Amino acid sequence: MMKKPYYALFIFIALASCKKDNSETGCLSQSTAIPAVSAADNTTALALLQKNNIPTNNQVFTNYTSYEATNPGEPDILYQFVTATQVKNGLPVFFENIIYTFTNGTTYAINGKQYTDFDLNASPTQKLTGLKQLFINEAVTKQGLNASFKDSCLVMQFGYIDANLNTNNTTPNFVKAWEIKPAHSLYPQVYVRDDNGVTVFFASGIQLY
Repeated sequence: MMKKPYYALFIFIALASCKKDNSETGCLSQSTAIPAVSAADNTTALALLQKNNIPTNNQVFTNYTSYEATNPGEPDILYQFVTATQVKNGLPVFFENIIYTFTNGTTYAINGKQYTDFDLNASPTQKLTGLKQLFINEAVTKQGLNASFKDSCLVMQFGYIDANLNTNNTTPNFVKAWEIKPAHSLYPQVYVRDDNGVTVFFASGIQLY
């Protein structure tokens, strides 16, 4: 049973800093960027959290939206929403976003738990060429996606993930992990453990209703 939300396919544009794998012409790169809001939205989000005495460390604000609700005969209500990716050692914590909701500048709800206490370093063991084969094994061999993905340019991002993400075990068990996906598409995504290469989560980008 999957305990986290499943994401439908959407168009994603982000600037990423990458380093190439020069060990082969395999068109592989490692992303080190965490997409963030504009400077103006970052200032707004930071001010909202500080005003409400919410810790602002160990996170990158990835989305900010707002709208004003108007009802005849009632005061207007300003709703503001901030989404943050948690970070540790400068690396993203996959699937552990925090969503803050504010009404008229005051905290209304906080969805998600902030994790800062797991003891893991920022040193990977997997090589990009090995990660490519893990991607092929999961996406093509196991999941049966188009064999053309074997020749795709791939982007890998190093971070952390709850190894119990896709299980019935609700006790967090964070491990070092990799997100692997095509360079020019958000999906399919394969998340594997850095220590043993086992797949923790797979997303095809196809939402079944």
